[in-house]
Amino acid sequence: MKVIFLDIDGVLVNHKSLARAKKENATGKTRLWSSMIDPYAMGLLNRIVEETGALVVVSSVWRYGRGRTELQEILNDAGFEGRVLGVTPRMPEHERGDEIAEWLKSSLRKVESFVILDDDSDMADLKDKLVQTSMETGMLDEHAEKAIRLL
Repeated sequence: MKVIFLDIDGVLVNHKSLARAKKENATGKTRLWSSMIDPYAMGLLNRIVEETGALVVVSSVWRYGRGRTELQEILNDAGFEGRVLGVTPRMPEHERGDEIAEWLKSSLRKVESFVILDDDSDMADLKDKLVQTSMETGMLDEHAEKAIRLL
């Protein structure tokens, strides 16, 4: 199995998409959470999933208070064509990389390869699997290409 550990803010949500969603929300024309997601970045995530067959594990703070099903619905509403397998455990006082490592350790399925899509670099010993984006731009073509290579 191939896995994408997905942060949302800074990967699928960027400054421009966030500003657009706030404007739409002010006029009542928004689906709130899913409207924050940049359609171009979502298209890139779909491309990664299509070309690699990877499943998504949400490592974003968006997982707080939400389960796999609700995250799947939010992403689907924004155009996601893949499958959310689960979420990383919440481990206060630990880096995100530690949460990802814990998920990998406790997974009942064999993970043959994985990539981390995130705008932060707190990945502990997993930095070689990180494709780092930015909140300014979100995911770009070069990030998707690197993710596909790593998977």
